[in-house]
Amino acid sequence: IAEAALLLCQERVASLIKAIKESDKDLSMNNTEYLDTKLKYTASIRRGVTSSMTPPVKKGDAYLIQAKDIINGFVDFDDCILLPKDSLEKYSKYELKDGDILLSTFRQSGKIFLFEGANKPVIAASSLFIIRANEGVGKLKVDERYMYTILSSNQLNDYISSNINGYSFMSLSIKELGEFSFKLPDLERQQQIVQSIIRYDGLLQDYEIALAKEQKALESYRKALLNNVLK
Repeated sequence: IAEAALLLCQERVASLIKAIKESDKDLSMNNTEYLDTKLKYTASIRRGVTSSMTPPVKKGDAYLIQAKDIINGFVDFDDCILLPKDSLEKYSKYELKDGDILLSTFRQSGKIFLFEGANKPVIAASSLFIIRANEGVGKLKVDERYMYTILSSNQLNDYISSNINGYSFMSLSIKELGEFSFKLPDLERQQQIVQSIIRYDGLLQDYEIALAKEQKALESYRKALLNNVLK
């Protein structure tokens, strides 16, 4: 029974490896037909605001997102500073829209977040770049999640390390960020790549679970084998 369980786990792992390799083919960016473009042509870039609020408001009318509030690509709104109505009116033109990409300049490694709404208006603090797709100086169409995927990858890190003095997100300017270049397929292909990445990530998570089950099955098989020998 232990041997059969181990074999089943090994078959599952092998099946997932095959699926991962096949899915990997859909993620290739080595296509000469893809356009070489720059971030400034596909998106508007600006910094968030400097709020005059020092003590947080217990019950405010808007959130102020800071770099520290972004953890693993998510925002903990419960810990955000809340702004009163007069501050909201002052900063209303900086309200975030669904699909805005926030890039932290607070730490050297940088953090990134795809904004997808909240139960109150949201303002970004000055420690964050606000990148809004399809508002650049060009008329190139870009899928927001595709852009988020590009900016989340090592490409931006590599660009900064090779072009920015001191290799730090903290020293990055709007102009330098706008010069970041990347490959841009047509809109349909962008969306296909995003879906492939989602599937790919799901397969990798399944693979991690399968490996844990294989390890557990291996331990059971080892115990059964030793017990059989010692009988």
